[in-house]
Amino acid sequence: MSFKPSGLQNIALHIIQKKPGIKRVALAKLIYLVDWEHFKTTGKLLTGATYVRADKGPLAFGLDNEIKAMDGWEIEVSGNKDKGFTHTPLDTARFEPRFSQYSSTLVDAVLRKYSQYSWMTLVKVSYETTPMRVVVSLEERGQTMKNKKMNLDSLCRQDPLWEYQERARRLSFQQAGTDEERMKEEKEVFESTALLRKRATTAELREAEG
Repeated sequence: MSFKPSGLQNIALHIIQKKPGIKRVALAKLIYLVDWEHFKTTGKLLTGATYVRADKGPLAFGLDNEIKAMDGWEIEVSGNKDKGFTHTPLDTARFEPRFSQYSSTLVDAVLRKYSQYSWMTLVKVSYETTPMRVVVSLEERGQTMKNKKMNLDSLCRQDPLWEYQERARRLSFQQAGTDEERMKEEKEVFESTALLRKRATTAELREAEG
């Protein structure tokens, strides 16, 4: 059966295959940390997702729906909202995760660094990233951020050190070279963003914001 996964489904399945039995919160945080590392060097999110400020930090908008679309094919979802959902890979997958060489190296590096952490530790790590530190700072000054969409670029530019750090990271990335595969992947991520947004519903946003 032909199935074109979104960028979010691509990375979610890869993480679930690498870490069978992963809980939903841990999965959501690892996806964010992969996107964050990719954003720091390229200025783009690997998944093409939009993030919202949820109770436990950044959450990819539409993640629940994207997971449901894979349930019974690529993965098996068990558990419940109270005790937590668990995700296990299946051998009936309609697709296999694909990345450029650069992105594959980055994803594996993030998983090596963080995949053994508990979901609580991953939540803490996500709060230590620049976008969340800026969000918390804005909240402390009285601005309501909960349930709002997070523009990572806009948030990062409110950090005085970001511009200097960004130049250094982008220069390092450019020196690594640009290959056709990475350019193709960036195009696919852009296209999958439109697909992801089309699938997401207003009801999902309310669920993510809750």
